[in-house]
Amino acid sequence: MYSHGMPSRITFMLDWDQYKTINKINSKETAEANELNLNNYSRLDPNSFTQNSEIWSYACRTGLSIDNDTDVEKFTWGEDRSLAQKLADRLESKVHAFLKRSNYSATWGNKSDRIDLKVADKLEKVNIHVKNDDNFRYYKKSEKKIDSLYPWQPQGAYRDVIAGSSPYGPPNCMCIFQKDKSMIIPCDTMSFPKG
Repeated sequence: MYSHGMPSRITFMLDWDQYKTINKINSKETAEANELNLNNYSRLDPNSFTQNSEIWSYACRTGLSIDNDTDVEKFTWGEDRSLAQKLADRLESKVHAFLKRSNYSATWGNKSDRIDLKVADKLEKVNIHVKNDDNFRYYKKSEKKIDSLYPWQPQGAYRDVIAGSSPYGPPNCMCIFQKDKSMIIPCDTMSFPKG
């Protein structure tokens, strides 16, 4: 799931209510009615998921409890009460989720990718041969513009979504949640003890 998120909420229409008001949109649809959260996750039918299914949430803080909504969560994360754990228990699926905010900034190429491409282009202009098999160059060539303005990449992301920098404390990677098991942290974490 690629979406916005809050602790233990996947908010598919984040800021919709504000957007609706600012743009004078007449709609009874609410953001809260269009999110997956601790109040409605149990409506998902476990029989709709195959054995050994895996769920990937790229929404911010899916693995953090709803009680943990500050920028510093050093000791207690409430991961056992999180939406990620509730989904793993209910659906008997492996759930991959961030406890931090997610960061999409490099998904269509990071700063280094763009600089390398510019340098290669300039070198080619002065007849210094560089590799023509540049993956990022090929990727950028397939980019389209929507309404001649907004970039769109039909191939999808070039790089993975990564953990953001806040809240301070939880792991800097996606964690794994499974039914009746403790959360698995597949990356190095800060030196503070886990609560």
